[in-house]
Amino acid sequence: MAEPAPETSPESIASALLRALGGAPAHILDIGAGDCRIAGMLAAAGHRVTAVDQMPVRTCPPNVTFIRTDIRTPVSSWQPQMPVDALFCRHVLHYFTLDWARDHLLAPFLAAPGSLPVIALEAFSCCPDPPFSTRFPSYWQGQHFQALFPQTHTSRCWEATFEGVDADGFDRTFRTSRCIAQPCVANLSANQ
Repeated sequence: MAEPAPETSPESIASALLRALGGAPAHILDIGAGDCRIAGMLAAAGHRVTAVDQMPVRTCPPNVTFIRTDIRTPVSSWQPQMPVDALFCRHVLHYFTLDWARDHLLAPFLAAPGSLPVIALEAFSCCPDPPFSTRFPSYWQGQHFQALFPQTHTSRCWEATFEGVDADGFDRTFRTSRCIAQPCVANLSANQ
């Protein structure tokens, strides 16, 4: 099996997330954690990480809490210890509608006080950006939750995390979204 391109390798993604989240220790929820490689790297950097996946993991790093569940079940049945300071999803949300993800998966975490960074890397072809005219008035662009889509925010997304990714390839391949109170992408602090 071929190695992933450097900009999408687990190491590169973990490094970008660590830069984006800053140095303060945080509780990070990794939904769809797979083999826990990224979760392990985030934990090794001093963050508290809860990894969630429906498949069993062969070896989970000792400093990562692993929850085996199907995320389609109510969050109340598997919700990690709160508060969660940041939420990371990779190749998960494109299996669901944006409304379902917001209302069922993310809602319990968004209900907490403050703002919550959500970083989602998804297969862009499976989950296209919503039309420009519909996303700004929607909940996805509300005061508490703001999703940034590369087709309209490529340079800001690019500067914040994945500076090694070609902008055109980034547009076609990934959607990066996150929740913050302010539109500044360069700082993903949970308490802006």
